[in-house]
Amino acid sequence: MMRKQSFLSLFVALSLCMLTAFVLGSSSSPARANQAANAPEDVPYFVYRQAANSPFAWRRFDGAYSQTTGTIFFLGGRLPDGSTSGTIWEFDPVSGVYADTGTVMNIPVSNYEIATLMDGANEVLVIFGGRTAAGAVTNAIQGYYPGTNTVVTFSDVLPVSTSPGGVAVYDNIAYVFGGF
Repeated sequence: MMRKQSFLSLFVALSLCMLTAFVLGSSSSPARANQAANAPEDVPYFVYRQAANSPFAWRRFDGAYSQTTGTIFFLGGRLPDGSTSGTIWEFDPVSGVYADTGTVMNIPVSNYEIATLMDGANEVLVIFGGRTAAGAVTNAIQGYYPGTNTVVTFSDVLPVSTSPGGVAVYDNIAYVFGGF
């Protein structure tokens, strides 16, 4: 379990505006990724690869890469009928294969962001708040441990219920920004 001190040091910054721009290095144009083969070696660029269609039909979800497993995890999402799934899916970027982990988040949510933190020597993917199956937002803080394929709902909660606008990690502290 994450130490209580970790959450006491958690800084939650709630604001009325959401982060609207995502900047990758010095790239000012999405076309830069497609120009990778022709880019001079001294110009930074980023390459992306579109993954195969997922076997789940979610909307409003996030994914995070796990250093522990070398795979990407998705911790649930909203289904086309408006219901919410807490099923955890894994994607192997090497093989391109998706797999249902057989594990479900304790409180299924959509509209969440994932922060990758360390709980001692164990990697934990943490989500803050989100939209529940009932359509309300929650203040729950939940975690998924990729190394053991287990979930936890932490006893600490956010001071308000929210679906975060953004989450960033610095020095193993998650910062939660914006939301609704």
